[in-house]
Amino acid sequence: LKNHFGAIHNPEDFHKFACDPAISDVNRALAIASKQRLVIFDALRVLYDGGPAYQPGCVVPYWAVMASTDPVAIDTKVCQLIDLCRQQKGLPPLATLEYPPKHIKTAAAAGLGIGEDDRIDLIVYQA
Repeated sequence: LKNHFGAIHNPEDFHKFACDPAISDVNRALAIASKQRLVIFDALRVLYDGGPAYQPGCVVPYWAVMASTDPVAIDTKVCQLIDLCRQQKGLPPLATLEYPPKHIKTAAAAGLGIGEDDRIDLIVYQA
């Protein structure tokens, strides 16, 4: 969902309140919503802390690429992956941080996709 911040003017102005509801607003814009068909997420290496800037000491190899037609569903799964990495490193879940990723629930409530884990179909392919 946040990837589209690169398509707007002054995205730093929208970072207040952890980009919520700005991320949903940007994704609802007709110029984006009418064209987005596939979301691809590079999970070759997962940054689990200190982002969004690269932090070499906070990256774990995962060697996966995730794809979805639903931007909310993929963000939901990515947050779960990050939380798994954080748990393995003894860190608290994202939801407990000062700026939790609440934009996902906002986007789901806005009808941009599915944010409930039990409603997301996950298919795993292994090479």
